[in-house]
Amino acid sequence: MNNGIIYHPNGFLPYNLIEGASDNIVFSEDSFADQLIASMSGHYSTLLHHLSKNTCLLIGLSLDDSTLKHLLRQSATINPGHYHYFVAYIKDKNKISKNQLRAIRASNFDLYNLITLFLDENDIKILGDLIQLKEDVFEDECKEAKVERKYVYYLTGAVGCGKTTTLSYFRNLTTFSEWPDQRLDLLAKPFDKLTVKERKKVDDWLGKMFHKKNKGLSHIKEGITVIDRTPLDPLTFTPLSEWKSKADFLNTNISKGGTFRIVNGQVILLHGNKETIASRVRIRQKTIDYTSKHIGKMYQNYTKAFKPIENGITKVETSELSIHEVVKRVAKIIHLEDYSPCELHKVLDIIQNSKKEQK
Repeated sequence: MNNGIIYHPNGFLPYNLIEGASDNIVFSEDSFADQLIASMSGHYSTLLHHLSKNTCLLIGLSLDDSTLKHLLRQSATINPGHYHYFVAYIKDKNKISKNQLRAIRASNFDLYNLITLFLDENDIKILGDLIQLKEDVFEDECKEAKVERKYVYYLTGAVGCGKTTTLSYFRNLTTFSEWPDQRLDLLAKPFDKLTVKERKKVDDWLGKMFHKKNKGLSHIKEGITVIDRTPLDPLTFTPLSEWKSKADFLNTNISKGGTFRIVNGQVILLHGNKETIASRVRIRQKTIDYTSKHIGKMYQNYTKAFKPIENGITKVETSELSIHEVVKRVAKIIHLEDYSPCELHKVLDIIQNSKKEQK
């Protein structure tokens, strides 16, 4: 925390007056009104830019401040996947009900992209101590409290469902793009239209990509990470009769002889109208190869592949939602709902150890 930035939008009075105060200090109601007008004309563009590039902890502030609300709303509209933390001071937690807390938290989340922390004086002191801890000490504290340090979310769905676009809005989180290397051109063709030679080339490339992503993910120790596609996704492009051999291939290539297991995480499945998605793919990739039948088959395979870990799958129906609404729904799963990681490698083990090929 030695390099942290503390900023107050209404001005700053130093402890030692010789150091000089802010040029503009807001004290009166008319000054607040002038400040709001100035924010609308771009006077606070620097602060707005700062909010878009950093994850901020807002403390000692009131959401009754119209200027602050205006800036936060602007930031939330421009960056729907970017969230900040807001400390709401509560002197006596017994004087406010859980329903009230839930309503305030939901309102702040939806309107201002704020994750609200309701803290009393002692809680704020503890928070201040925690954010200054060294990594190894923080790790020990988390183990003692039996809480997670690392949260992993896999964003998946059929080709053209919008997962890559959705992921691009989460700039304040650690993210893994769909492919670590330049995308292979053959991926634009449906699996059933590839030759035997092309399938092998695609499989070899996919094995390397998912190993590289999983290895990088395994080295992350804390924080929230969102990944485009799960290592199980190649199964959804593969005929059921070949799943056992594909699971064996993925297991061998991703784990490298058992060195790496697929990192556990919660799977968020973007599900949409197959006709709409197929049309989007045809326009984007300028190809007629992908049809609604292909998209429908992929979703059937997702359901079958993830069946052993069904409780770890969260489905988001995107058909009637704009991209910003999809982003907000995914953000709510990540920031407000309970974390439900699933054992992805367990699926490969089950399929790989099945007695016969599926039909």
